[in-house]
Amino acid sequence: MNTKNIEARNGRAAMVISLDFELYWGMRHLPSVNSYVRNLIGARIAIPAILELFREYGIHATWATVGFLFFERTSQLLKIAPTRRPLYKNTKLDPYSDLPPESEHETSDSIFFAPSLIRMIAKTTNQEIATHSFSHYYSFEDGADIESFRADLHSAQRAARLSNFEVTSLVFPKNQERRDFLEVCAEAGILAKRGQLLRLADSRYWTPSKNSSKPIFTALFIAPGLFGTASSCAHQKRPDSCGKKGTALSPVVASAQLWLRLSSEL
Repeated sequence: MNTKNIEARNGRAAMVISLDFELYWGMRHLPSVNSYVRNLIGARIAIPAILELFREYGIHATWATVGFLFFERTSQLLKIAPTRRPLYKNTKLDPYSDLPPESEHETSDSIFFAPSLIRMIAKTTNQEIATHSFSHYYSFEDGADIESFRADLHSAQRAARLSNFEVTSLVFPKNQERRDFLEVCAEAGILAKRGQLLRLADSRYWTPSKNSSKPIFTALFIAPGLFGTASSCAHQKRPDSCGKKGTALSPVVASAQLWLRLSSEL
């Protein structure tokens, strides 16, 4: 989703696939998580296979990665974790209360940490490491607030930098996008994002305010069922049929929630 890679050329939009890379941290709140562990472990087989397909067919993809996955152990994670954290009314959503013991580290069947997979993705041509927040942050939940989101995003960026990655794209967990959080994203240097955009005619749900110093590009979700997630198409210009050639227009937006995790509920 990085705008450096998706700038429209010759009046054409560019398309990438965005995938949520979260393992346990995106499933832990669900009652069915225990029965899903085998699938989470299976990601260690699926991801290399997907990367091989992407390499073969020249597919560009953005991997929105939960910050917890960058570490080998809980103690490393806690050194980077923010002190300001969301106080969710639904305490089951708090991942810090569910961190694995220090003896747990990345192995061939780890569901908590995945630095080796992150490195594998990054080494594959045309793959972007993005952030899915540090802690799989739930923006719509009671207890979420702008300061704890800012702290979470800062920790996500620090975690990536420790692995020599500079993340400039964000996928909101559960596509729970809040307009006031976009200001924080712009301040942090986020250039592209994916979220839940339900009201197509109301720009308040996705456009940064006039005070923003940087624009944030949005995405069009068009492909249900593709690798279990959604395709994203972000662009700065449209072809002649959509307006005067070379004129920057607002992207067409549809809700990712139409396709993403239909059966998943908090």
